[in-house]
Amino acid sequence: MFATILNPDILTVPVPTPTEKLVRSCKRAKKMTVKRNQNLRYASQVKECMISISEMSGPDYLALDLAARNERRALKERLEKYYRCLCGCASKSLYRKRTVGREATFITALTCSHRLCNICNMLRAAKMRRTFGKFFMNEERNVPVQKAQLHMFEHIPVNTKTVIKLVVDKETGEQIEESERKSFTSGSDLLRNFDFMHLTLTVPHGPDGWDGKKYYAKELLEKFNIMRKASWWVEMVFGGELSVETTRSISGGLHIHIHAMILVDKRVWGSRNKLQEQIMKRWNALTVDSTHPESEKLIDGATPEGKLRWEGIRKSMTGCGDNYFNDFMLDLDGRGSTMIGIKSLYYQLKPNQIAERSQKRTFQENGKTYSYCSSRFPQSMVKGVMECLKYHFEPCVLENDDGTLDTEFLKEVLPNIFRQRLYGKFGGFYGLSQLNVAEEAISLNEMVEDLQDTGSEAFDPRTGQPMEDREFVYAIADSRNISFSENKPLYYLNKSNIRLEIPPEVGMIRAISILAEWGYHGDGNGQKF
Repeated sequence: MFATILNPDILTVPVPTPTEKLVRSCKRAKKMTVKRNQNLRYASQVKECMISISEMSGPDYLALDLAARNERRALKERLEKYYRCLCGCASKSLYRKRTVGREATFITALTCSHRLCNICNMLRAAKMRRTFGKFFMNEERNVPVQKAQLHMFEHIPVNTKTVIKLVVDKETGEQIEESERKSFTSGSDLLRNFDFMHLTLTVPHGPDGWDGKKYYAKELLEKFNIMRKASWWVEMVFGGELSVETTRSISGGLHIHIHAMILVDKRVWGSRNKLQEQIMKRWNALTVDSTHPESEKLIDGATPEGKLRWEGIRKSMTGCGDNYFNDFMLDLDGRGSTMIGIKSLYYQLKPNQIAERSQKRTFQENGKTYSYCSSRFPQSMVKGVMECLKYHFEPCVLENDDGTLDTEFLKEVLPNIFRQRLYGKFGGFYGLSQLNVAEEAISLNEMVEDLQDTGSEAFDPRTGQPMEDREFVYAIADSRNISFSENKPLYYLNKSNIRLEIPPEVGMIRAISILAEWGYHGDGNGQKF
């Protein structure tokens, strides 16, 4: 995604060549087709699920109380909405197709913005990675530093300026101007001068959930918010972002957990171990399950279950000696969480890069080789950020092992994620507009912005050479039936798949507008050019 840097202190964003843009366009179109067909597979199973609960009469339904009937009706409505979104998302996509031949390049698509849509989550994740990549490569000092965080910037250059803001006078109620001195840093300064870590948090859960709740995402976020107010957190952590993921637990019930990327003050010696200790103690205390008896407070390392928990804690607290570890265990409550994950950022190595890396900075996982990032090489840090963010906007893992949709899991999760916050920023990143990633439908401006990856210029998909207007047309088609070349970054539109052709004279921006109008107002009948 990013160019190799000759000077590790300078971050540069290369201008992609037409060929690179075409390759990106092909990869994105292929992913779109794969996700579109995955959506349609889900839709057929959701339809069967809707039929199974659509019966609103009969003895079984009449036996339900009013609350249960309303709950069933609401679930049916949410399933119907999910079904419509799965069927419609990317059913209308815009391509640039050669007049002679079937070769095409992908431009953009109309999407549904549903939280459980495979296409929309793929696009959200891509936009998030692109947004954060730009942010951390930006040298402009426009990121405000809170007063409580200035101690972290003693060794980092900042720009200080006077900011004028309007405040309301408590006595008169009138607005008055108030000046304030504020310090500003840049995304690239943060990248070079902070330790980036991937934090994973969960709670002890079983078939009945945690602390009396089967779905506990809201409570999980509330506990994390409380922990972030601790003095040691404010002292050590500049800020970060988080997402909530839900999977089916092996023991039954829901496994809800937080993935967070945090920026830690480098000046703290052994910052990872110190932060790990503080998080473990506080998170353990915050996540005590009040439904468990007092007798479970002590973890008995002599029992098989207790031994497993001890080993889990030891694994979480890597880098701590045995004597320290044994003393540390006495402070933990067996009814609270004893598992946290905190890792320095890393990224996957390509096969030709493995031999070049020191074994001390690499590790193996699931048959892949990863390298830890180093702030001495900002480019590797950017790659690590991209790797960390791939866990975001995957709110639920809905598939069974055989690839089919877990409809029972879907029925359990779908009502609970309605209006539930699943993504957020905190600390120094809170309210930072440069890092906003909306969950709503993609706007016209965002469609145009996305073209930086796929290219707004017309290039021949076969040769990468510029095309004249007479050599192509804009075409609206369903992204499900796109065929791809096995050997070249090419894909093809069949005539039968094209739903509308738009002449090139209207321009790309107008073609995108037509896609939006055509998609949101019916099937396009009556469009004339």
